[in-house]
Amino acid sequence: MGVNRQARILIVDDQAYNLTVLQKMLAMKGYKDLELLSDSRQVIASYQAKRPNLILLDLNMPHLDGFQVLAQLQALKDPLLPPVVMITAQNSEDNQVRALSSGARDFITKPFKMDELIARVQNLLEVDASHQLLIQQNVVLEATVAERAQELLGTRRHLVSLMGQVVCQREPYKKGRSERVACLAKLIAAQLGWQMPECDRLYLAAQLYDVGMASVPEHILLSAEPLAEDARAQIRNHAVVGADWLAGDNSQMMQMAQEISLRHHEHWDGSGYPGGVRGDEIPQAARIVAVADVFEALISERPHRAALSKQEALDWIKAGSGSLFDPDVVTAFLAIKADGLAAC
Repeated sequence: MGVNRQARILIVDDQAYNLTVLQKMLAMKGYKDLELLSDSRQVIASYQAKRPNLILLDLNMPHLDGFQVLAQLQALKDPLLPPVVMITAQNSEDNQVRALSSGARDFITKPFKMDELIARVQNLLEVDASHQLLIQQNVVLEATVAERAQELLGTRRHLVSLMGQVVCQREPYKKGRSERVACLAKLIAAQLGWQMPECDRLYLAAQLYDVGMASVPEHILLSAEPLAEDARAQIRNHAVVGADWLAGDNSQMMQMAQEISLRHHEHWDGSGYPGGVRGDEIPQAARIVAVADVFEALISERPHRAALSKQEALDWIKAGSGSLFDPDVVTAFLAIKADGLAAC
């Protein structure tokens, strides 16, 4: 997906110097529609006058701090609320967690590193564009007559695939991974007795399971070294971020996609994240994708390890039955024939 240099970016910081630095950095990369605000009390009026595609928001400001502005934005209940990047010189984990929990989609510390700033702006603008397209597509779908339903469904499939590709393009070793996980999930669901329409819906929804990884900086994603706790926290938070991005669409497919994004790292015994839920409390679609995701990850090369053989990966999945994974899902997965696995 190409970068939209015409995107509107709202920059909020009470320090004129910081506004100037951010403006120059973005202008050097071709971004022209930039609004600079030094008074955080003006954010909502500016937002309502002309919706931005991205907001860069300072944390420590007089009158209203970044958390208070975030609360005002969340109170608008806008399904097209753009990504917000919190900016601060205070690089504490507490601030990062609070910012992300309050609705921010990323966190940048001062002084700014130009390459990192531009990469995050680009990634979040791509996600915002995809999010807008999906919601617009849903509106059109509901208003369309029956004879156009198949055409629109095909377009939605394309958009879903496109969103999956946005994530995979940032991690070369994940190329095509969302489709493979979705294919495996569909096979498992069929083994469990799901009807074909539900299997097809799962195939689409599962392609969005890792969309929240677009919020994680590339230097963390591609690191071959052990990660610090704050980096691991950012990765773990992708489940919540992805679910937030997928919220606001009432279609069955998108609701399933949101559940999968939020719960595909939960474990059968309750030891997973982000909620530590267990057993049947985890939606079955997420339990299915959890097995498909881990299997596909094990047989894939990663920056920090070599791929396992398919038999080694199958043995690993079997060993996790009843602890990491739903035993029924594991049984269904192990029942898939070799040619079925190969097809994915």
